[in-house]
Amino acid sequence: MALFFDQNWFDTKLEACGKTHSELAEKLDIPIEDLAAIWKDQREISQDEVHRMASFLNESPGDVAKRSGISTPAPDEFTKHSFQSVEGEVGASAILSRLKALEIEVARLKAAVLELSDPPK
Repeated sequence: MALFFDQNWFDTKLEACGKTHSELAEKLDIPIEDLAAIWKDQREISQDEVHRMASFLNESPGDVAKRSGISTPAPDEFTKHSFQSVEGEVGASAILSRLKALEIEVARLKAAVLELSDPPK
């Protein structure tokens, strides 16, 4: 794990993807000033931001966490798989998407049970 935020590694990854700091800030849903603070190692990134940044840079969350500084929590396998939706969302948005899908499935199952318990005559 890096002691400090590895600016060169992240800049190289952004350049390789043809992406900008502004686009990354937008993906992280943070002001560009916050991203600048991350780059200067004046702000740590959260686990959710690790996932978003990894997705944006086509890197693993573990590699992003390792290059983000010593205090950045490395995402574990449970978090990576449990809080990532089919659409690739992570964090709260993935949880809300999954909850919506489960609500739809429960409604479908309730309708099926009602149909089975009261068959047409």
